[in-house]
Amino acid sequence: MKPLFALAIYIAFTCGALLAQSQLGVPASPTAAGAGTHSVHNQASPNQTPITNPGSAAPVPHSKAQPQAKTQAEFGAYQAAVAKPDPSAMEIAAADFQKKYPDSELLVALYSGVMQKYQNINNADKVLEMGHKILQLDPENIPALALTSYVLSESTRETDLDRNQKYDEGLKNAQKVIATIDTALVVPPTITPEQLAGVKSFLISMADSAMGYIELSQKNYPASERHFKAAIDASKGSEGDPITYLRLAIAQDNQKKYSDAMANADKAAQLAQTQHNDQVVNMAKNEKDRLSKLTANSIPLKQPAPKQ
Repeated sequence: MKPLFALAIYIAFTCGALLAQSQLGVPASPTAAGAGTHSVHNQASPNQTPITNPGSAAPVPHSKAQPQAKTQAEFGAYQAAVAKPDPSAMEIAAADFQKKYPDSELLVALYSGVMQKYQNINNADKVLEMGHKILQLDPENIPALALTSYVLSESTRETDLDRNQKYDEGLKNAQKVIATIDTALVVPPTITPEQLAGVKSFLISMADSAMGYIELSQKNYPASERHFKAAIDASKGSEGDPITYLRLAIAQDNQKKYSDAMANADKAAQLAQTQHNDQVVNMAKNEKDRLSKLTANSIPLKQPAPKQ
C-alpha cells in the first residue's frame, strides 16, 4: 500500500499540539503521540503489499476525548516512553507505564505510538498485537480498527487453522470503520476540513480494500468487486493504489467480466509503472496477457438463421 500521507497530516497536527503543551509544562491533554497475499487466481495473484509508512514516523492519534495525565509525573513517564526510537523499547516502556498507571488516559495514545513504529518497519504481527491492545482499551479506535482489518486481510493464509475467525474479525473491524468514522474519529482542533476529508477517505479506502481482499480470498467475487470499487471511489483525488485495481481485475475476471477486468489490469499496470513498482507491473501484465488470450480464443455462438 502507498505511504499514508493523508494520515501523516493528521498525525502532524495532533503531535504539534502535544509538543506545544509539553513546552508549556502542562501535564494534561496530549491528544496523542503517536496513534502477503496468497493465491486467489492461478494466473494472477498479487503478492503481499507492505504496511509500512515511510512518510510518517509519528504515531497515529486517536481517543474519544482529549486524554489527560493526572500528574506531572505521569506525563513525564509518558513523554519518556514516547521518546523511545526503537519499537521494542517503546513497547517495553509502554508495558511498564501501564503497570505504574493502569488507569491512565494516555495508554491508548502510547500503544498507538508503538503500533505506528511497528507499522513503519512492516512488522505485521506486532501491528496486530498492538492493535488488539488498543482495542481492548478503546473498542471504537478508528486507526486501530482500520490497521487490524488490513493486516488480517493480508496476513491470513488458507492453511491457518483460525482462518475463518481471522477473516470474521477483519470484516467486522472494517465494517465498524465505515459505520462509525464520522462519530468515533476525534478531530484535532488544528486540522483543516480538507485534511480531515483526506484522512477519512484514506481510512475508508483501507477498510474497503481489506474487505475486498477477504471476500476475494473466500471466492465471494461480487462482494469483492463492490468493496474494491468502493475503495477506489473513496481514494479519488489521490494517486491511486495499483494493487487495488489489479485485485479488482481479478475479481471481475472470475466473474467473466473480461472487458472491465482488462481495463482495470491496464490501470494497475499504468499506476505501478508510474510508482516504479516493477513487481506489480509484471503481475498486471500477466493478468492482461491471460485476459487477452481468453477474449481472443472465445468464439461467439452462431446465430440461428432467420426463418424463411
